[in-house]
Amino acid sequence: MMYTSKRASRWALCLAACALALLPTIANAENDPAGSWDIVIDMGGTPVEATMNVIKNDEDGYNGNLVSAMGEAELSDVSFDGTNLAFTQSFGEGDTALKFVFKGTMDSNDAFSGMLSSDMGEMGVTGVRQGTEASITGEWVLTSDSELGVLEYPFVVQEDMTATYSTFTVADLVHEGDAITFKVTVDIDGTEYPLSFEGAFEGPNTVKGNFMLEEGPVAEVVIARVVNFYGTWNLTSESDLGTLVRVFIVAEDGTGTYNDVAISSFSLDGEKVTFDVTLDIGDQVYPLSFEGSFKGAALTGKFMMDGEIMAEVSGAKQ
Repeated sequence: MMYTSKRASRWALCLAACALALLPTIANAENDPAGSWDIVIDMGGTPVEATMNVIKNDEDGYNGNLVSAMGEAELSDVSFDGTNLAFTQSFGEGDTALKFVFKGTMDSNDAFSGMLSSDMGEMGVTGVRQGTEASITGEWVLTSDSELGVLEYPFVVQEDMTATYSTFTVADLVHEGDAITFKVTVDIDGTEYPLSFEGAFEGPNTVKGNFMLEEGPVAEVVIARVVNFYGTWNLTSESDLGTLVRVFIVAEDGTGTYNDVAISSFSLDGEKVTFDVTLDIGDQVYPLSFEGSFKGAALTGKFMMDGEIMAEVSGAKQ
């Protein structure tokens, strides 16, 4: 997105003069998007599965396609710098074509995440390389929806596949392919209920399924991985200057840096993220305020100055 006000133009010109000095190198030569991927697109809370095939061409670039319930779309303008992945896809032709633009980050050689943007809005995307099994180990939040209402409790899985749900011990936890099954006996008001769970991964950070009793399903279940916001993020900004990549680091005490410049007034309220950073470029000082939100390992927002949008920002956690 381009911003053409005088203030934004001055900002871009000053940044351009110092871009090479400020731009950090974060590329990872081991990452390569070429291959086949299982991806999940979050369309307003509804997960849509798709398959993406990326092929390295003879000109050291990439092309490919994406196959989903909407049909097959060729990937164009595919770019990858070792960390940041971007591409465009279109469904239909001419003026009625629906165009999507993806911008994200390869979290490892076997996983990526980011945002897919179109006239419909923004949608979160996660991808896992085919043949790579998502890990069930770690900290999760298990949400069940039943006659008892909506309940949320911690679900924690250790490396040895022992696990707990709330204060109850999980038994017979099995992870095969995308499928997850386990048993747990819960005590509700003095009555024990021997539950079994059957579900499957929908992306690397979500498992969906049902709690079952002998008579059948008793609750719909969503198990979401707990992603700690604090740590290191790769942020991509879009402005008159073009596309710039910066490293954003924040600690649990709210201290941190954006491109090695100290941030201030950091706030994390639910999924809402705000902070201030002042960039001193040449003889100009730019007091910027960031306003955004994160979902899972994806962060989106805007840099503002005097109430004016200076840059659109998206990023992924390292």
